[in-house]
Amino acid sequence: MSNVFVAFLITVSLSVYSQPTLNNKTIWTFTYLKANNGLGDDLKAFLQQNWLAMDKQATEQGLFKQYHLLENNDSTKGWDFVVVVQYRDEKGYEGVKVEFEKIRQNHQRVLVNGKGMAELAKIVKSEDFLEEL
Repeated sequence: MSNVFVAFLITVSLSVYSQPTLNNKTIWTFTYLKANNGLGDDLKAFLQQNWLAMDKQATEQGLFKQYHLLENNDSTKGWDFVVVVQYRDEKGYEGVKVEFEKIRQNHQRVLVNGKGMAELAKIVKSEDFLEEL
């Protein structure tokens, strides 16, 4: 288990346990991204204006419990940012796929300096964690 994951769970555990839930299990998804050379600031802006904008809507609609953008301060790890989503239950993305795709279809993608995700970064890996509350 990565140090980022452990530190993150410690940081948010109080807010998670104070939220009412109908289910005692939830999925956390960590998506690690590596910016293309020199494009870290643009990638961060792109994530904020696109991914996090959609995640905010999903949270407001009750599809996600919470979401976060974390920035890596250790360049030896092979990734620059991680987008973290806590889903509403143990079904994870599969449980919200239909509703989230509606959000995605209605979102107007924002390019940053004329660049989209393909030009800015690559997804290094994605991990799911099951948490029992």
